[in-house]
Amino acid sequence: MKPKIKIILITGFLGAGKTSFLNHLLTENTDKSIKIIENEVGEINIDSKLLRNQNTTSLIEVSQGCICCSVANKLMEAMEEILRDTKPAEYLIIEATGIADPIAIVSPIQSDNFLMQNYEMASVICLVDAVLMPQQVDEYAEIARQISVADFLYINKSDLIIESDKTELEKLVRLYNPIAPIKFIMNGVSDTTSLLKFRMSDAAHTEKQIRRLSAVLLPGHSKIEMSYIELDGYFDLKRFEFWFEYFLAINKNSIIRLKAIIHFRDAGECYVLQSVGTAYTIQDASGLPDISTGLNQFVIIGKNLNTDSIKQSLLYLLEGDLESIIE
Repeated sequence: MKPKIKIILITGFLGAGKTSFLNHLLTENTDKSIKIIENEVGEINIDSKLLRNQNTTSLIEVSQGCICCSVANKLMEAMEEILRDTKPAEYLIIEATGIADPIAIVSPIQSDNFLMQNYEMASVICLVDAVLMPQQVDEYAEIARQISVADFLYINKSDLIIESDKTELEKLVRLYNPIAPIKFIMNGVSDTTSLLKFRMSDAAHTEKQIRRLSAVLLPGHSKIEMSYIELDGYFDLKRFEFWFEYFLAINKNSIIRLKAIIHFRDAGECYVLQSVGTAYTIQDASGLPDISTGLNQFVIIGKNLNTDSIKQSLLYLLEGDLESIIE
């Protein structure tokens, strides 16, 4: 069975430096087989003309609309086209438009069974404009959305602000994303070696992240909320999946990310659960060290979260009382 192509989604508001970052990534990784999907709202895709080192890459342009909405079908078609290429790819890098909603890109991909047989979502990256973000974030909801979903945050143009402003900017960014590592960079240049090795579904990484987040206390004025729930017991896999799909659907406007270590009585030992928007994955985590048997840990990030209600639903599930949850 051939390895799955790892998807890296690059987001960031208009002018944040996405194409510069992508150019540097390509320059640093000429030994990798990389396919690129470049999205541009307008008819003429100028950014694609700015990409260098295309001798080791294959570029597909998707223009005249945003792949998170009006031309989402073209993204799927481009991904299928890549699978028909006789030259195998290790990575697919998608550069979204500056106004794209990353959840609306990731969710359809992860919900497509055919695509997920051939691809895996490796990471979501967000470029943040060090100069303009503080003034723009309250005016443009897209910025907050892009930051909150990211696995990695790169604050670009950091040479244009003073050190004290960097501290305040990091605090501001943390209001929207308490999880992702933050790097201050200049001209889109950063070490991308660890980035290409990262996998969103990596069970060991997620387990460490959940342990760290369980001790995080968000400031009272945070723009997002984070709930941490611990429960002992073993879930029924089929009941849980039925409930979880229902849960994500009715909370699609409030839950941004969810990460969990979860135990199923009928499907082995331990699993890592992750969701972005309404799409989710469940990965086998058997063999991880320091996992407490039967201890389920949930980290939920979003807005207007009702932690008590979510916990009660999970308790009903553990008791096998699915009807009480969905009636």
